[in-house]
Amino acid sequence: MYNTKYIESLKLNLKMTKRLCNQLKAKLRRRQVQLRKRPENFDKVFNIDQRQCIACLSYRGILWSSRTFNKALKLYVTCGQKGYEEIRRQNLPYPSIRTLQERIQYLKFKPGVLEDVFTILKIKVETFKPEEKHAVLLIDEMAIKPGLQYDNSTTSIIGRPTMKLPGGFDSSKEYATHGLVFMLCGISTK
Repeated sequence: MYNTKYIESLKLNLKMTKRLCNQLKAKLRRRQVQLRKRPENFDKVFNIDQRQCIACLSYRGILWSSRTFNKALKLYVTCGQKGYEEIRRQNLPYPSIRTLQERIQYLKFKPGVLEDVFTILKIKVETFKPEEKHAVLLIDEMAIKPGLQYDNSTTSIIGRPTMKLPGGFDSSKEYATHGLVFMLCGISTK
């Protein structure tokens, strides 16, 4: 019923596929042995998520850990955009610049002390030379338009005073009319 040439070609195709499968299995076994023999320093240099990246040969879909994010942010701050892009071109497992920007974008800017900003500032200052650590603190008061607004980043209504009013007045019914701005500027750096 079937053509013998067709059957022979299928048998040949099956034989070649089995051979390729065996070659790939051998290659996989060699890679697994290499991974088991990897040096201890590999674990010191790369975090778990970075090692997964190297093993998978892909950065897509990786959920980067906080440790890797902080290392990447420190490299980005130290090397700048061009230097960081070069590090990534060297196939080192770090998140893209856009991923860093997206992660920073979701910092919550609520009234009060911004702890997340201090964390990033600490990472940046760690890369400074001692003479670059001299800074000046600028404080400015600015008038703002009184009223309430919805803040998408914090999903809350803003516009009420966050500092206590003098004389013990209830500030929950008043609108904020001024804002205090604190800015830390480097004397010898930007």
